[in-house]
Amino acid sequence: MIRINKITKSFGNYTPLQEISFDVKKGEFIALVGASGSGKSTLLHMIADFDQPTSGKIKTASNKISFIFQEFHLEPFLTVRQNILLPTYFNQSPFQTIEKLLEEVELEDKIDHPVTDLSGGQKQRIAIARALITNPKILLADEPTGNLDPITSKTVIELLKKLHKLHNTTLVVATHDKDVAKAADRIITIKNCQCS
Repeated sequence: MIRINKITKSFGNYTPLQEISFDVKKGEFIALVGASGSGKSTLLHMIADFDQPTSGKIKTASNKISFIFQEFHLEPFLTVRQNILLPTYFNQSPFQTIEKLLEEVELEDKIDHPVTDLSGGQKQRIAIARALITNPKILLADEPTGNLDPITSKTVIELLKKLHKLHNTTLVVATHDKDVAKAADRIITIKNCQCS
């Protein structure tokens, strides 16, 4: 589903990613782990086509890719319903019903609430629902539990695991969270500008 072939990314004299290569199979749940500054988030951004590698190639078997951000990136002046529907304004492909997604993330009672009324964990669940509304084949998540307390993090991990299987997506998560890594099918460690 994803092929990373000898990816190098440099920022001036700093090269966090050097000659990185690995494949992700269809339907896999992969955890990218490594120290801060190792290039995990940068790699996710390149898979999503937000950024380009300095050298090497990234191939994906689908252009239906969604992204879950650590900072949620919900629009504070919109309701839960309006935030989840945002991607549908830019994407003409068939999409999930918002009621079904809210039921899956257990927030159906919040559909018309302003997102400013929600807790951090609820905001992340809304961000996950928003990412799934366009039926992505590849789901990328950058530190999805990074802003959450341990109990809420566990809830979000279980939810991601459940939705990954339910929606038959390929899931790649950049994380420092050992519990997220344990939930994955496979862990890829980025260390010393190398991939193992």
